[in-house]
Amino acid sequence: MSIWFQPTKATVWSVVDKGTFSEVRFSTGRRIQDTEPAEWANSNWSFVHFVGQAHDLVRGLGEKTQTRVLLESGHFSREPYKKDGETMYPKDSRLVVFKAKLVEPVDSGGNYDAPPVVSSGGDDEIPF
Repeated sequence: MSIWFQPTKATVWSVVDKGTFSEVRFSTGRRIQDTEPAEWANSNWSFVHFVGQAHDLVRGLGEKTQTRVLLESGHFSREPYKKDGETMYPKDSRLVVFKAKLVEPVDSGGNYDAPPVVSSGGDDEIPF
């Protein structure tokens, strides 16, 4: 079984450069619908392989970091593989990220987009 995931934001906590790939620990979260006050479901992911473009992006972040990224393309797999001609089944699922980009922090604070810019001009700028 394998699943491709949709783009999602994550916080990268540590990166270990393994040469051809990076081993990354990150967390994701989502708001639980219809909860007041807002409640969040958080997930922590360890031993995730970042390859290709994603590896190039995170390899310079270092072992300790707190960087926001957008995971754009990845693969979650638990498929069997061949070892010495015998079919083997992995003990754990494997998450591989192929493409990611840095997320720019928002100056307004919190998890919301920045507010629109409002003109501070005089009365002659009012459209009515």
